Amino acid sequence: MGHDRPEVQALGDRATMFLRAAYDDLKDDRFDLAAFHSEQAVQLALKYILAKQLGHFPHTHSLIELFESVKSVRQDLYDFYRSKRYLVRGDE
Repeated sequence: MGHDRPEVQALGDRATMFLRAAYDDLKDDRFDLAAFHSEQAVQLALKYILAKQLGHFPHTHSLIELFESVKSVRQDLYDFYRSKRYLVRGDE
């Protein structure tokens, strides 16, 4: 199922931009910004995967919800999340 709409590709492109920003932040000892940019990169990457595979994604900022959603298309990512879930702090 290839959903190659421009708005889907934009999610992947923005995920990459946020990841690059996180690397730059780490190099410059801006750890708070690195954490923020990393979280944004993960959110957008998960939304990209869901949009690419399913044609839609949940409109949420919750990493927990996004990882739960990605389980249906990328069990490996969900398993990784489950093994590292202590790193994902949620208000839920």
